[in-house]
Amino acid sequence: MQGSGICGIVDNHEVYCGNDKLMETIGIKVKDSDEVGTILHIAIDKKYAGNIVIADELKEDTKQGIEKLKKLREIKNIIMLTGDKRNIAEKIGKDVNVDKVYSELLPNDKVQKIEELIEEENGKVAFVGDGINDAPVLARADIGIAMGALRLRFRN
Repeated sequence: MQGSGICGIVDNHEVYCGNDKLMETIGIKVKDSDEVGTILHIAIDKKYAGNIVIADELKEDTKQGIEKLKKLREIKNIIMLTGDKRNIAEKIGKDVNVDKVYSELLPNDKVQKIEELIEEENGKVAFVGDGINDAPVLARADIGIAMGALRLRFRN
């Protein structure tokens, strides 16, 4: 299933790494988590082995930066497009005071949403992203800004 993860054979063992949907396709039910970030579940021979959490760190001055952008008359809306789960995305969006949040998006979903926004806004649309999964939407936006820092936490 596209956008759900990867699987392969390592030392004669089936290894799966991906999201909840991938785990469901192999018969593993995972619990919802309040972790902030992307959770990559790991299964070996269709048995759950643990997860990896990939999280962007919210910079201390993010909220102040968004407030300064909102004071500019040229900027109509600040919208967050993310692959994060809805509850996490909405909490972060509220914390930093963005105007609208779209969550649980795959890279192609973000491109589609940017195209909708470009059509709706009749102006220029800028996108700020991490430059990895966001490469397609960064390229599609009128202005693409790649940035970000990644923090990995491993759990089993």
